[in-house]
Amino acid sequence: MKVFVQIVNTLNGISQTGMIEEPVQKGFEVANALEHFGVNINTIEWIYEHSKNNFRTKMGEIKDTTKIVNIVVIP
Repeated sequence: MKVFVQIVNTLNGISQTGMIEEPVQKGFEVANALEHFGVNINTIEWIYEHSKNNFRTKMGEIKDTTKIVNIVVIP
């Protein structure tokens, strides 16, 4: 799976973007990708999640920060 990650600091507009595609245990793809950006999945409050035709999107806020996270997962 390919996991596309975008992290945006809403305070200053600085962003990080990348794609992670490496073998991990099924169901841990998003957590693994976030770890590459130094973000623990447990620190995110998910605002939006959608899944259709094997594609997933998620959006959330990193708790106690001014950062938002966007995730797109494709098979």
